[in-house]
Amino acid sequence: MTLLGALTLTAGCSSADGTPQGTYDPRSRSRQEVEKEVGDLSSGALGLTRINGKVTEGGPAVSPCGTSEEKKGLRSVRHVWSVYGVDHDALGQGMRSLAVQLPANGWKVVKNGPNPHTKAKTPEVFAVHETTRTQLEASWMDGSDGGEELINFSVYSECFKDTDPE
Repeated sequence: MTLLGALTLTAGCSSADGTPQGTYDPRSRSRQEVEKEVGDLSSGALGLTRINGKVTEGGPAVSPCGTSEEKKGLRSVRHVWSVYGVDHDALGQGMRSLAVQLPANGWKVVKNGPNPHTKAKTPEVFAVHETTRTQLEASWMDGSDGGEELINFSVYSECFKDTDPE
């Protein structure tokens, strides 16, 4: 939730185009178009890590942007996944590669640093795609909680008016 809040402050649904909060006018777009866009950007992010590991299954999913009256009828597409099954050094190099390669691939990195909410202060990267306003959160989970070591990704669109029929 903290990751989402940090990016929402910099490029969230209400102010993704840089206008003052409350004046953002979501574009009308096809859900299928946005799903493809988020999926392509998400796959591209994996490529930027240069990690050849296992990837969790599942693809981009559409959900409501919120419950407030101003967001009624708006949608967002989110793709949450992880890369795992490689050693500690490969994950560290993957995070470094991601942070370095994002700007050359149309992303503005808004945070690249330690996660203050983990004991190990493992890296996390937040970025906004400069053309699509798609947001990316990547967090290295070091396994200190007993789980598998991995990089968790959340890639999601800005809010849009869905033009696809229900």
